[in-house]
Amino acid sequence: MAMDGPPLGLMDEPLGALDAITAYRVRQELVRLWQASKATVFFVTHKIAETVQLSDRVMLFYDRPTSVYRDVTIPIKRPRSNTGPKLLQLEATITEDFFANVVRAAPA
Repeated sequence: MAMDGPPLGLMDEPLGALDAITAYRVRQELVRLWQASKATVFFVTHKIAETVQLSDRVMLFYDRPTSVYRDVTIPIKRPRSNTGPKLLQLEATITEDFFANVVRAAPA
């Protein structure tokens, strides 16, 4: 059953203040809602593991000037386990890339 509503959702750090158990439950609910609606969701977060688990596409940004420096497609079919080896490897690759190209490049 599809949900009525806008085809676009904007979420800025929606799970940032949640404890681990509540965040896990909310992630499951977000996936369920997305599967029902197929809406595009723009999800802003600093948590790479969360991003890789929930997203089909991850865009990494430089701080100043703000610009996209990497656009990564997540090639893992749903449903996804947050501990699957492919997901963990992709998370590690994105994390390493992020720290090598954004954090080290940021002015001190």
